[in-house]
Amino acid sequence: PAVVSETETPAITSLSLDYDQADLELDIKDTISIPVEVLEEGADTADVKFSTTDPAVLTFAPQEDSDTLVGVVTPKAEGTAEISVFTDQVQSQVITVTVIDSERIAAEEAAAQKAAEEEAARKAAEEAAAQKAAEEAAAQQAAQQQQQSQTNSRTVYITPTGKRYHYNGNCNGGTYIRSTLSEAQAMGLTPCKKCAGG
Repeated sequence: PAVVSETETPAITSLSLDYDQADLELDIKDTISIPVEVLEEGADTADVKFSTTDPAVLTFAPQEDSDTLVGVVTPKAEGTAEISVFTDQVQSQVITVTVIDSERIAAEEAAAQKAAEEEAARKAAEEAAAQKAAEEAAAQQAAQQQQQSQTNSRTVYITPTGKRYHYNGNCNGGTYIRSTLSEAQAMGLTPCKKCAGG
């Protein structure tokens, strides 16, 4: 009888993940498949184990129904975890996977943008109100100054020796000379009780 020599299954001496970067960013809704490269053709890959440093962030497991060895990264939560494959003798490189939730980030950015816009609108409204108040105050002050200057330049009637000034040039039948209110006040004259409300 012919002796059938069994070919020995080669031992795995080198494992690597077929991904050319040390970092990977993955959205929480996505999964990614990463092929596992074994240097030895025909080696038994049953002993290859899949590792993740944080199973709460992501799982890393062999893909079912695949002729080749492929690891599937499935995100669970936002965070960072390292993945690799290994046997008792060898280990692959480590890939750092960062899981992000782009919808949450976009929602937060939109909320922050909206808050910034609302704050800008509130500030603009405050500035507009302050500007309006300042303009109104300035207009009021100008009106008061105009009124004051009109009052100060108002014509009054005085006598060379009297102590009062008059708004009415015929008050008490005196002989008056014209003057301005500011001049009369500067001379120390006080308003007449009858015609100048004194």
